[in-house]
Amino acid sequence: MIRFRFIELDLLRSLAIAGMIIYHTAYLLDFFELVLLELRQGAWLILAYFVQLSFLGLVGICLAISWQRHRQKGEVFLSFASRQTKRAGIVFGCGLLVTFVTWLVIPDQYVRFGVLHFIGLSIFLLIPLSGRPLLCGLLAATMFLFTSFVHGISVPTAWLIFVGFSYPFSSVDYFPLFPWLGVVLIGIAVGHLLYQGDRRRFPMLKLAEGQSGNLLLLTSRNSLIVYLTHVPVLYAAIGAASYLLH
Repeated sequence: MIRFRFIELDLLRSLAIAGMIIYHTAYLLDFFELVLLELRQGAWLILAYFVQLSFLGLVGICLAISWQRHRQKGEVFLSFASRQTKRAGIVFGCGLLVTFVTWLVIPDQYVRFGVLHFIGLSIFLLIPLSGRPLLCGLLAATMFLFTSFVHGISVPTAWLIFVGFSYPFSSVDYFPLFPWLGVVLIGIAVGHLLYQGDRRRFPMLKLAEGQSGNLLLLTSRNSLIVYLTHVPVLYAAIGAASYLLH
């Protein structure tokens, strides 16, 4: 069964994917010292935040829409939980693959708990809250309020860094629950505010269909594949260019 898709969400996800590829291209150009860039300030920092907030906000919005459709179909909660747990497991498993590959390539900065680990765990944790937008909003505010406190707590083991506790390590990708779970929680609240099952709760101009719409759909639906493949491709291409030019 093909579910109705909201093209504005596909558009936002596709823009986030494009921004991600641009940022990672810049990161690798700087990493290989082909172009020296200040990626932690100015427009580059804005781009990074746009990509992060878009992806994680969409996780919450899609959880809300999935919950609404589950209720419309009259399914038992277990079926919804089962689908989302499977989805969470796939994403988290891809995160473990990233951990293994980065451990081989950059062992001093490998990904211990990156964005895919975070998304997988957040989907699983928020299954019971997918239909409670008000509670999600309150929890998000609470998490943002206590983030500095959590970050200030030092722990003796790396196994607790997923929460956001302080531990001495370096990683090229790190997304702890504090504060990022708050973004997903806000996404759930926004999803219930803006959508109801297969209907928008806001007026919107009709977007053009056709090849552009199909490209948006293809890119958006395969965002996980794009995420997993674009960095190795960029790394190989820019690394080869660096080898030839240096």
